[in-house]
Amino acid sequence: MLPATDRSGQILHVPLGLERVARGAVILEAKVDSGYALAALVPGRRCGGLVHLPAQALENLVEPRAMDTRLGRFFQVIALCGGLKDCRCGLFGGADPGRLTTVRRTRTPALSALGRVREALHKLDIDLQRAQVGRGPGWLVRIDLENDVLEASELETCPPNATRPAPEVAGSPPRYVMVNMGMMSVERGPTVLAAILGSCVGIFLYDQEANAGGLAHAMLPCNPGGDALPSRFADSAVHALIAALERLGARPDRLRAKLFGGAQVLAYGDDHFHNHIGARNVQTAASALAQAGIPLVEQDVGGSQGRKLWADLADFRTRVQLLGEGGGP
Repeated sequence: MLPATDRSGQILHVPLGLERVARGAVILEAKVDSGYALAALVPGRRCGGLVHLPAQALENLVEPRAMDTRLGRFFQVIALCGGLKDCRCGLFGGADPGRLTTVRRTRTPALSALGRVREALHKLDIDLQRAQVGRGPGWLVRIDLENDVLEASELETCPPNATRPAPEVAGSPPRYVMVNMGMMSVERGPTVLAAILGSCVGIFLYDQEANAGGLAHAMLPCNPGGDALPSRFADSAVHALIAALERLGARPDRLRAKLFGGAQVLAYGDDHFHNHIGARNVQTAASALAQAGIPLVEQDVGGSQGRKLWADLADFRTRVQLLGEGGGP
């Protein structure tokens, strides 16, 4: 297995059963459901890799040594490509909601798989920093090597009462992508980006002419620097979205922005909007947008209730539902 090198901005898909290591301005991507994706990123080295494993490879493991050998070879290539210092790893997949409600065991197959991966990585002196397994309908796992971003967005079926976007091609259904806390997703075509926001701020950027849009789910106002994930912070999330959208053909001068969230969902003894984390998230995002010269065309922020947000890339309209209210957006 040799690393793919510098195919400027190219998205390399990793099919089930295969692994891939790359370096340079490359995005590695895998759509994972019942299988598992082990993602590794070496910050600052533009190097990383994905292993896309079938479910039975981990859940019904008969030969642990074979898996140890495979992962050992995988990380050996990453070490040659960019080193293993500060390597960030995540495991995603094992999705099967029906199975999880019927298995009468203290450990689900997904948790067993997680334990096996942790054990294999421990032998290699590598930590597993993130694990999202055994729930949801699946994940879109992406590693942006140029911008040091490792992200996983939950693939969601159509939310209740949500309006489906008009597909670009007759008969093709839209894809629903749940953007979880600290994550971001950038897409083109018939896609609906969704998020559940409390004090977090949802930053939606789009270029109608390029038919591209992206949503970041930022948790905190300012990035402290170092190896922090850009999409976790309102200021760096704006820049990460701009860079990702440019790779899809968007132009900064055509980008428009919408902001959502920033609620004061917990009582701190001070009801003033400007004194809590949600307000600072919104203010920081708005400031970053202004500095980047991106017009803010819509916002639904503040208050004391969380929000469900749907951003429809078919028409770039957004729909918001306050948590606790009945019906759909």
